[in-house]
Amino acid sequence: MVEKWIDMQKAEAGVYMVNPAYDQKLQEINQKILKVKNSVESLRMEVGKELEIEVKLVDSNSHTFLFSVNKKKGDQVLFLFKGISAEQ
Repeated sequence: MVEKWIDMQKAEAGVYMVNPAYDQKLQEINQKILKVKNSVESLRMEVGKELEIEVKLVDSNSHTFLFSVNKKKGDQVLFLFKGISAEQ
């Protein structure tokens, strides 16, 4: 019975949430969330390709997505775009 209300796939990963299949409105909201996540993932890949650097997506509990890069490589890219030598 718990499986009806709790998303067991997410629960196995340590994330406890109501199963979107439980209610039609939750299914609609879940589809919107998935659409946004796919858009953010596409943007992450686009940024990484443009900057020629690995960009990671950090998922936050506050409904925020952050892009993360290696500090050294990120600084190199920043300096490159600003026209500054990395050795300074």
